[in-house]
Amino acid sequence: MFGIYEIVDDNQKRACWAPVGKTRPTAFTSEKGSGHILQVWERVKK
Repeated sequence: MFGIYEIVDDNQKRACWAPVGKTRPTAFTSEKGSGHILQVWERVKK
């Protein structure tokens, strides 16, 4: 599984993954039919 990730700031990071057999993503997008998985994590304020 290939992917890319980015730490946006202290409160957010994102990752984009490609399933086995697909090419590594080059952007943080998940177009229909690409098989890419886009994840965005944000810290929850207490």
